[in-house]
Amino acid sequence: MDLPLIFVVIEDNEIIAEDVAESIKEYVASAVVHSWRSTEVSMEAFRSLPNLSAAFLSMTDNEVMASGLDKAVELRGGAMVLLYGRDFAAPGEPTGWHYVERPFTTGQIHSVLRRLGIAKTDRAQ
Repeated sequence: MDLPLIFVVIEDNEIIAEDVAESIKEYVASAVVHSWRSTEVSMEAFRSLPNLSAAFLSMTDNEVMASGLDKAVELRGGAMVLLYGRDFAAPGEPTGWHYVERPFTTGQIHSVLRRLGIAKTDRAQ
């Protein structure tokens, strides 16, 4: 039995978090998506995840590294995807991290998922 594809979205704005989650589920119908507000994130929440496909974070590189989320994501085999916009400049890319500029489109989220090697699925599969 295959493990489910698990994604985490960490975003203070509920509308943006819903957009990311819906874009992921449109691409991978069976995806499990956890949406957390940045202030609600704890390492306990990450420890409860058996594996992770990717984390979509509205944080700067420095915030991610200071919080330890980079290590938590890496330990679960996940990819880092940072959502950035006017509130902070385009980051300097740490090796292997992915970036999506806000405002983003569903197509941009799907493009990142393709680059991560995740196959598009629908409910019939």
